[in-house]
Formats: sequence, C-alpha cells, structure tokens
Amino acid sequence: DVRAFAVLLVGLAEKLRRARDLGQALRDVARSASVATNSAQVAVRLLDDKGERLLVGAREGPMMHGKGSRRFTKHEGFQGWVLRTGRAGLCNDPQGDDRFVHLETMTWTPTAIGGCPIHADGGVIGVLVMSRHAGMPYETTDLRVLQALATTIGPHLEMHRLARLAVTDSLTLLPNRRAYDERLAAATERSAREGEPLALVLIDLDHFGELNNEYSYEDGDAVLLETAERIREACRMEDAVFRWGGDEFLLVLPATTGREAVAIGERVRASIDAMPCAAPSRVLPLTASVGVASLRAGETAKGLKARVGEAVHRAKLAGRNCVRIWSWIGDPVAGWRPPRHDGPRSGGGSACVQRRRFATVYEACCWPARAA
Repeated sequence: DVRAFAVLLVGLAEKLRRARDLGQALRDVARSASVATNSAQVAVRLLDDKGERLLVGAREGPMMHGKGSRRFTKHEGFQGWVLRTGRAGLCNDPQGDDRFVHLETMTWTPTAIGGCPIHADGGVIGVLVMSRHAGMPYETTDLRVLQALATTIGPHLEMHRLARLAVTDSLTLLPNRRAYDERLAAATERSAREGEPLALVLIDLDHFGELNNEYSYEDGDAVLLETAERIREACRMEDAVFRWGGDEFLLVLPATTGREAVAIGERVRASIDAMPCAAPSRVLPLTASVGVASLRAGETAKGLKARVGEAVHRAKLAGRNCVRIWSWIGDPVAGWRPPRHDGPRSGGGSACVQRRRFATVYEACCWPARAA
C-alpha cells in the first residue's frame, strides 16, 4: 500500500545517505525496487562521465545473460531505448517489440520489462530496469513506482557516481592507481590481522610502446580496452582489477596463495593471447608478461609491489608472454624448493639470483617461456 511504499522510500534514502560503498548502495536500490514492483529481476546501471558506457551496475534476481555475453551498450535493447530517449516505458510483449533484443547468451527470456532513466542535475546518469518471467504483465502503477524510486535515488547516486569517477580510469573504467593504493593498504592490514594469504599480479602488455609508435593512439586505446575486458572475464568475482598506468594492470587477490595466484595469472595471460584485437585500423596480436608475488610476514604494500615488478621483469627476460612468480627459496608460497643454479633453464624452470644469504626465485611453474 501507499504507506508501506513511503516507508520503503524513506528507508532507502537513509541507506543511500549513509552508504560508503557504491556497490552496496546499488544492491540496496535493486533489492528495494524488486520488492516494490514484485519483479523477478531488477537491474540498476550508472553511466560514465560521457554518458556512453557502463560505469557500475548491480542487480537483484537471477542473471539474465550468461558469461561471454556482449558488452553493455546504450545503443541497443530496451534499456538502450530508455537511455537514448530519456523516457520511461513498459514492454509486456518483448518478443514482439522492436525495442527488445534477444541474445543467444540469455539464460532466460523475460515476459515483461519496464524501465526508467535516473536523472541528476538535468541529465540522465543511469537506468533502472525491472523484469518478470512468470507471464504476469506490468501495469502503469508498477512503472510509476519505479519512477518514484528513480526520483528518490537520483541525487544520492550522483554523489556516489562522482566519487567513483574520481578513482576510475577514464579509458578502461577500471579503478585507477589511487583506488589501488587504498585497496592494497586495506588488504595488507587485513592479511596481517587475519593471517590470510594475499597475492598481487602485475600484467604488462608486450611491445605496447612499439604499437603506439607504429600505429595510431586510437589503435592503442582499442588494445587497452580489449585487454581490460579480457582481464575482467578471466578473474574471479572477489578479485580486484586496476589499471596501474600505461600498459600495466594490477590484480589484488585476497585470501589467495602463491600457487592460486599463478593459476589466475596464467588464465589472464591465456585470455589475452587467445585471439588478436580488432583495432580501428587493423587486427593486432596481443600478448602479456605476467608477474606474481605473495605478501610475506611483516612486508609493506610497497615491498610487495616492488617484488611483483621484478617478477614481470623476469618474464620479459624469459621471452615474454609467460608467468613468473617471485619468492624466497624455501618460501612455502612457492610450494617447492627449486635447485640452485646460476642461470635460466631452457624451456622454463626457474632462475636464481644470489642476494646476500638469500636467493630470489623466479618460478615458471609448468608454463614454458614463449617468444612474443
């Protein structure tokens, strides 16, 4: 009833006012909208500063699109229509409506859809979309409820959106170096407090400088965008992905051992190497050198970053397009004690560099170095 809905709106506004995490704020919005409209799924999406690409999103209810689905675009589908026109609307016959686009990656097909734009400061900053799949159509009242929610949340989400943009790389829309510094500091503190493992992975594209010099910056941007997307798809939900700068990306992996981090690094490397990138002027091959390091007792975030940088350097020396992990000899994160020797072995293995009474190990695990 009206009173219950008013209570829901007031409660949601208070949650958004107090929220510190944008992701949680969006999940609260999606959950409240799902309850208020009796929807199987509600998705809320905020756009970047240019209003073209998805900055961040959340949903309540079952996932509609499976892994491997196409990227979000405001130029396609029902939600694209809402964003382009800035209008709210209902679609109770998706299969017969030109605004709805059925994709092969869909895990279920809605029988009714409704959506409205989220406004702030006179512009559209996002979209709120509701879906049902039980055959029950939406009514005008349902759309008005969704619009009331969008009106309530707009100003609150805009503050969160602007804060997110300040720690977001404008090209890839990944968290930037400032966000990385904050996340890694918190992760190292938690690791020390809880005794959990923590790993860092650095991905460095091979020959990217030469690509920028030989081709156009538009091609370079296309390569970075494609790389960011492949890294996202290869990572787990709990992994934090950052653009460190230039052609480097970082993964902060909480509660992850060295061996597990190597597996993730190899999955990322293989994803980047899997197929060339269709840049604006030509198709370009992609490979990356990957370094891995695990946090040691008493180590600082700066020390961990320095070690993972050394691991990437060793991957470059090994021929690029491979994974290397840095660890002390006998360190349990490596999982084994490699034999001491003075140089790299042919076809993989490890290389040891004597440093005082310690030896630094660059472990190739089971993946041989391959030339780029």
